[in-house]
Amino acid sequence: TDSDILEASYAPFVKAEVKPTSWMRLVGGLREETFTFDVRNRCAICLEQPAGRTSSGIVLPKLNLILGPWANTEIFSNYGEGFHSNDARSVVATGASPLARAKSYEVGVRSKPWGPQGIEFIATLWRLDLKSELVFVGDEGTTEIRGASRREGVEVAARGQVWGPVYFNGSVTWTKAEFRNGGAIPLAPEVTAYGALLVKWPEGLTSQLQATYLGVRPLIEDRSVKSPSWITFDLSERYQLPIKL
Repeated sequence: TDSDILEASYAPFVKAEVKPTSWMRLVGGLREETFTFDVRNRCAICLEQPAGRTSSGIVLPKLNLILGPWANTEIFSNYGEGFHSNDARSVVATGASPLARAKSYEVGVRSKPWGPQGIEFIATLWRLDLKSELVFVGDEGTTEIRGASRREGVEVAARGQVWGPVYFNGSVTWTKAEFRNGGAIPLAPEVTAYGALLVKWPEGLTSQLQATYLGVRPLIEDRSVKSPSWITFDLSERYQLPIKL
């Protein structure tokens, strides 16, 4: 494949926040996305390669409801719509919808049981419905548009100051990812996790040790072949220069 692709997007949005009572907040928004796709075939002898130009737009609403706090605890419920843009080559070749709508729902609770300066705990139930799924096709070096899919799961997270200069940030997510016909989504992980321990030393030095975990992933829709899990560790040091202008 040898293609030249120019893709551009424009996204004006509005947002409003209302607090009808001391224990309730409503946050809403509306976003309009416009995309243009321009594909040029740079291979003179590859006449089958796609080329062309098209554009598309989508309107995306969002709404958040937050109740509390009571005893340093809030309950929240969110609805939002997003999208993913399909491969520009597939869009101009097949006339498929360039923008696949995503609808997300979540409800959860966040709490700081030891006060505003302590660790914050968050637990969330969530669901994500995609109008269509993109699957990579290695033999052709491009992606393929599949059917509608659903992801749903649970996430628990914690972040904040543990003691003195020591801070923690981490989360664990379990996901069930399937096409609407029941088949597994290739390469969609079942469990992901992240954890980082930070130490903020005096004089601008910060040390961070983090671990990232990616769980088992089905490689084909019938789940007969799976990719093994892996975990990585990273140690980083950051220093902020005390420069005054």
